[in-house]
Amino acid sequence: MVIDIQDLINSVSVPALIKDDFIRQGDFLRLKNGDLQAYVGGFSVVFPVEVAGKKWAFRCWHRTLDDAIEKIKLLSTELKHANVPYLIDYDFIESGVTVGGRNYPTTRMKWIEGTTIKDYIFENRNSKTKMLDLANQFMKLVKDMHSHKFAHGDLQHGNIIVNEKGNLFLVDYDSFYCPKFAGAKDIITGLKDYQHPARNRNTILSEKVDYFSELIIYTSILGIAYKSTLAEKYNVEDSEHMLFEAKDFENILQSAIYQDLKGLDPIFSVLLKILEIYLTKRNIDELDPFDVILEQMTKAPEIKSFTYTSSGSLYVGDKIKLSWHVDGIANCFIDGKSVKQNSCERTLSKIGNNSFTLKASNDFKEARKTLEAIAYAIPDIKLSASIVTLHKNKGEKTLVKWNVDNGHKVSLCYNGITEDVALTGSKHFSPDETTTYKLVVVGLDRKKIFEKEITIGVYSEAKVSFSADKEIVLRKRPIQLSWNAENVSKVELLGFGVVHSKDSKIVSPEIDLIYTLRVSDPFGSKEYKLPIKTLPLPTFKLKADKNKINKDKSEKATISWDIQNVSSVSIDLNGNIESIKNKGSKKIAFQESTNVVFKCIALDGESSFEESLPISVFNEAKVFFNSDRKYTIPEVPIELSWDVKHSKDVELKGYGKVSPKGSKQIKIKEKSVFTLIVTDEFSTQEKKIEVKMLPLPTVKSISVPIPELNKPLNVTINVPKPDTQFKIPQINIPNVDFKIPEFPNMDDIYETVSKKTTPSLLSEIKNLFAHYLKKI
Repeated sequence: MVIDIQDLINSVSVPALIKDDFIRQGDFLRLKNGDLQAYVGGFSVVFPVEVAGKKWAFRCWHRTLDDAIEKIKLLSTELKHANVPYLIDYDFIESGVTVGGRNYPTTRMKWIEGTTIKDYIFENRNSKTKMLDLANQFMKLVKDMHSHKFAHGDLQHGNIIVNEKGNLFLVDYDSFYCPKFAGAKDIITGLKDYQHPARNRNTILSEKVDYFSELIIYTSILGIAYKSTLAEKYNVEDSEHMLFEAKDFENILQSAIYQDLKGLDPIFSVLLKILEIYLTKRNIDELDPFDVILEQMTKAPEIKSFTYTSSGSLYVGDKIKLSWHVDGIANCFIDGKSVKQNSCERTLSKIGNNSFTLKASNDFKEARKTLEAIAYAIPDIKLSASIVTLHKNKGEKTLVKWNVDNGHKVSLCYNGITEDVALTGSKHFSPDETTTYKLVVVGLDRKKIFEKEITIGVYSEAKVSFSADKEIVLRKRPIQLSWNAENVSKVELLGFGVVHSKDSKIVSPEIDLIYTLRVSDPFGSKEYKLPIKTLPLPTFKLKADKNKINKDKSEKATISWDIQNVSSVSIDLNGNIESIKNKGSKKIAFQESTNVVFKCIALDGESSFEESLPISVFNEAKVFFNSDRKYTIPEVPIELSWDVKHSKDVELKGYGKVSPKGSKQIKIKEKSVFTLIVTDEFSTQEKKIEVKMLPLPTVKSISVPIPELNKPLNVTINVPKPDTQFKIPQINIPNVDFKIPEFPNMDDIYETVSKKTTPSLLSEIKNLFAHYLKKI
């Protein structure tokens, strides 16, 4: 059947051609230009009409497929019987409109005001509460449809309406499936972004055609609930899909939406796993309802058993072992505390019922189970004695008392004797030795035994000796403390800690002290004191007006002393010992270095002390310092020599330290002064030698062989006084023009030279001239 859409609209515009009496009474809604409002679909046209103030949808077919009209008629009856709140039942009118003189079927149903689910999601994307509520409603819709084995056939955003109260409704039932349509052809395959890739190969309509679409829609709603920005990222507002597109199903694990959803919440790991399972199927007939799979994968853990074990009757404070067995992966808690194993111990804390609750939970659901354990009150046993420590062999007595609450029966046991006694009582005892008294109590269960005991000790008193080898001692001098303690549990030497019961210790007191030995026995502690008096050590003040004596001057030294805290004093001078007073002085002529020893006996009358006062005796230094000549010329060395006695240190200035006796050759170029620095025990002295320089001869020319110098020479000599500047004599030699110090006749020179000039000086000059004549 095919009808021209405009012919159909024209017929509906004429009331007489509308055969549905209910609709004919209504007013069709019109556009601003006066034309009827009409919503044209692939198979039908829907006209909104108001009847008695309510809006209805009047549906007319312009095109039908095979037995479509019969199915629409049958579905009208099925929906009325099913009473599914998400489906809109309708009335089927066999002849509802006349077009071209022929009657055609129509339907009428209540008009649902609202918005598509996709628009509703985008408008409320930032309200997690609304999104989660929408997801819950959609899940209820899915479960309701599955319970009736219904399928919409073209489940997508355009066919799901959300009214102003947030209720869901399915519209457009052209591809609807109910059990009475079994075997019908699957003609309308729906929007591909909502359909399983195998849907376009499906030929037979069944309740399974919605399973994939349901999962895609539910997952999309939850995804935006947990992360609202996904609505913008995947362009939910302006596209014909929600979060998934058909291309994502080609490789879901690598798709962007898979990566965005997998970490949002544990529920997504389950939903995406179901999607993976769906996409492995080659035929939609292999799919199972996603809500059933989700329930299985997120079902609550099942507590199969929860029990406790004990060895008998239970009392407050007893521990019991709780054991449990849980099916499914779960985290377990006992009274809110996490437990890792399948058992744990707990303590009974109160009389009567003690409750323990096991909670087993996973990421989605939890299960709880409670058990109770009954506990008796523990007997409260009080056992005491008036005295717990008795002296041996003194006939002392003690009074043992007891009182028992929450007990059934009481016995008193001691020294192999057992007496049944009242819950409250007392008794005197006088034991000869340490004895334990035990109270045996039968608990309220008349089975469990409780015990408490008290020990009465019988002991001998401590025996202690504490002494020192000396009770008066010089300061810092050692003494020995000794002790012996019997019948004791602990011995302390105060200041030195715990010690053996029999021992000794060396101490060196610096002041008067009282040493204390603290002894502990069963009766308590007792201290034994030992006073030690200390005497001051001798003090020495020794002094000498001179500690170094010049033997050459026959000097004397006066020594003085002040020695305190002594009983006697003596002085030892090189073995000569004489008694002296503890304070005095003495003048002594020392011939050699000496240690003057002062000896004394301390105040204890036996300890000896001594101290020395060193006196040193020295000679002054004796110095000999000489040069082999007082005049010289370049390249002619001089020799210095010295011999020093009684010195500490000898230094030739400019040449460093030297031995006390020695010599040294030195070449000089000008007049020089040599200094010998000598240090002895008393002072430092310097000895100086001056060596003067004679000028070198100057040779202007030599034209003839050198004449024999032993021939007579015509010599004129003018010798200056030797205590002033020495002038070189003039020498005239034929055929030689040069100046040279003359080798004069020493007798003549001696006659012309001042009497202050010594023969040794002239001899020295003569030798210098001879040196140069040999070189010439």
